[in-house]
Amino acid sequence: MNGLRKTYGKRIKFVRVNIHDPKTIDLQTQLGFMTTPEFFLLDPAGHVVHQWAEDITADGVGQVLATLGK
Repeated sequence: MNGLRKTYGKRIKFVRVNIHDPKTIDLQTQLGFMTTPEFFLLDPAGHVVHQWAEDITADGVGQVLATLGK
């Protein structure tokens, strides 16, 4: 995550959700959280644009952003 923040921190807001925190159950349900680690790219309205069910890399995020024209 730190590498991603360095690369995309000005374009993407990164938020970590603790799956063991009962306060996050509603968000986990809304996103369709299934496994750990799991990463979601949301648009400004909060809709899931892309989902990764494994570790992600800066290149992987860059490829998704390129397909979105961002």
